[in-house]
This record gives sequence, structure tokens and C-alpha cells, in this order.
Amino acid sequence: MGDGGFDLAVAATSFHWVDQAQGWPKLKACLRPGAWAVIW
Repeated sequence: MGDGGFDLAVAATSFHWVDQAQGWPKLKACLRPGAWAVIW
């Protein structure tokens, strides 16, 4: 994790269980520049 290796991250009903203060920075670190995160 943290190498920016993903172009897309998807979370349907799971991300609300994540500690937001830690989850957003960790998610961002996993994504390449210009990548998408889709959370619903």
C-alpha cells in the first residue's frame, strides 16, 4: 500500500465503517494521479 498502484477504487456500502481520518489518506495513497475512487 502507498505505492499509488491503482487506477480505480470502489466501495459500495463498506466505506462508512472506516475511520474517515485514516481512510481517506490511505485511499489516496493507493491511487495513481488521475485515478478514480467511487464510493456509494
